[in-house]
Amino acid sequence: MSDAETPAYPVDNVNRVKRRHDRGFYDHETVHALLDAAALCHVSYVIDGLPYCTPTLFWREGGTLFWHGSSASRMLRNQSEGQPACLTVTHLDSLVLARCGFNHSADYRSVMAFGHARLVEDPAEKEAALVAMVDRLFPACTASLRQSSAQEIKATAVVSMKIERASAKIRAKRVVDEDEDYPLPIYAERLPVRTVIGQPEPCPRLVDGVARPDTLAGYRAGRALEEALAEAHAVTYSPATPPGSLASSGLPQEGAVMTPGMMQVIREQRLGFVATVNADGTPNLSPKGTFAVVDAATVALAEIRSPGTLRNLAANPAVEVNFVDPFTRRGCRLFGTARIVRRGEAEFDGLLPWFADHGSLVPRTRAVVLIALTRALPPSSPAYDDGSSEDGLRRSWTDRFRALQPGGRFMG
Repeated sequence: MSDAETPAYPVDNVNRVKRRHDRGFYDHETVHALLDAAALCHVSYVIDGLPYCTPTLFWREGGTLFWHGSSASRMLRNQSEGQPACLTVTHLDSLVLARCGFNHSADYRSVMAFGHARLVEDPAEKEAALVAMVDRLFPACTASLRQSSAQEIKATAVVSMKIERASAKIRAKRVVDEDEDYPLPIYAERLPVRTVIGQPEPCPRLVDGVARPDTLAGYRAGRALEEALAEAHAVTYSPATPPGSLASSGLPQEGAVMTPGMMQVIREQRLGFVATVNADGTPNLSPKGTFAVVDAATVALAEIRSPGTLRNLAANPAVEVNFVDPFTRRGCRLFGTARIVRRGEAEFDGLLPWFADHGSLVPRTRAVVLIALTRALPPSSPAYDDGSSEDGLRRSWTDRFRALQPGGRFMG
């Protein structure tokens, strides 16, 4: 699908990213992925000329956002007639310590969504929304719970807002200093930040014999919260996505950073297909085998003999890189912006240790291409849609590759 065909929100003075417009995204795919990987938002509005900003739980259904609260809430009462509102979500990915105070920063992914919020008053619509409020976080959970009483339902209000405009803003650049500052004897680093799930704490008053349901398997200790939330949303709103399938592949989100599963595929496969744009506008696709994972938001390529790719990236730094495990059809599609560090530049020698696993190729490296990721998506494989399992695909393709080798011997 071309950029012109990609569904996107209209852009005007309300949602246009004005500072660092290169970090702005308006396509549904990016905006929705960031929303679905969050549970807590902040909703801002104006009442009687005074600004308010309220934190609350929320969820997305298609192009509509929902959030809830007490029926006594001033915000909810005020928004029952279509109050203009702005809902925001932010994922903090790192704190950046640079060599100059001006260049200190943070890596983040954020969304601002604009629309007119209304109180959900239709009884059937409200009941469905209250079910979704629980099942969005814990798929299929409501069916196993005690039914809410009429008083409990009455005490809870739900607000909906169709997204009229929205924008995402993403920074994923690591430490960036002025060229003349790199030789200075000043310490600099990036501090990655992740919100992870702690060890579950069962209620001490559980009835004997009540076990933790399998539907909570995605919420396991040590897992990134946004991965679990994105998976829960996919399971709830995409019936073809079975619980755990995204977690097992390590590809649970359409986010700006990679998951552990994505990084594992890159480290194991190494071979990536780099898509750039030629000067005449035609596509250029080149296989490269010298990739390294820098962190969850950055990959690096040791350039040895790729003059065409470097020339294209120097003119247009937009790039897509694909990695695929040929046996399981798992992998990732990475989108980002490239920055070229050539041999002889102050930063170059400090980047080479990332490629230590590539052995004798490292001394031949002429440049390092740093790719700051804006999106990381799983590839789509019809085999899984047709019911194939990962183990089944692995066996099938192992047999196929073995048959292709001379004498039926499998090389590798």
